[in-house]
Amino acid sequence: MIYTGATLVIRKKFSAKNFWTDSAKYNCTMVCTIGELNHYVLAQPPQPTDTQHKVRLIITAGLRKELWLEFQKRFEVDHIIEFYGSTEGNFGIINIYNKPGSVGALPLFVPSLQNVTILKLHPETGGYLRDENGFCVECGVREPGETVCEITKVSPFYRYRNKKNSAKKFLGIVSKQEMLFRTGDIMHIDEEGLVYFCDRSGDTFRWKGENVSMAEVETRIATVLKLTDVVVHGVEVPGNEGRAGMAAIVGTLVMQGSTLAG
Repeated sequence: MIYTGATLVIRKKFSAKNFWTDSAKYNCTMVCTIGELNHYVLAQPPQPTDTQHKVRLIITAGLRKELWLEFQKRFEVDHIIEFYGSTEGNFGIINIYNKPGSVGALPLFVPSLQNVTILKLHPETGGYLRDENGFCVECGVREPGETVCEITKVSPFYRYRNKKNSAKKFLGIVSKQEMLFRTGDIMHIDEEGLVYFCDRSGDTFRWKGENVSMAEVETRIATVLKLTDVVVHGVEVPGNEGRAGMAAIVGTLVMQGSTLAG
């Protein structure tokens, strides 16, 4: 913003009710959000300010396809740019084509320009499928798998402070010099090279724009309730982004003098 000489407006606290009122007040033409915020804005009752603004472009992450189309129609926004990336990740992709649901694009016509790959996963174990030589298998068009990126000087991975957590993000190919960064995200790619997010893999699920560790929630529940058998997983909630946490508890709970068998 400083480099181009544009005016930047930052609100102290997000308000879905005043989103378009603020946009009109400050003559905003571009807005940057995450998908969950767009959902809150859509949940507001229709009002005249929905279209009384100058916003022509929204840059966002995590906007579902069905919300994308509804958002553009209701608020008359010409163009939406969706991107994918993470704070610790070593790559990012972006969909500048206004294609609903896509999180970015990969240059299929020139494979050498990209170091991002989508790998096949075993449908039962969730581990990587490998060929007769022990190598991982790349997904085909519209075939979901985990997205990984080669770790190089151009796209480095700086690691977490916790070495064990860092080790989980590495996938060895041939040697220690050839490593991939594991995103933990399931995606697929179409014939045009556009990438679509499907779900999270492993021991995390995504809720309200945040990644949640199943293991951490399990530990907290087990500690508080003094149980040993607790399993947490993510479940879809209609009309909501990502997945909400659900806990399966095996044991007997004593609550307010009553005994509850779980």
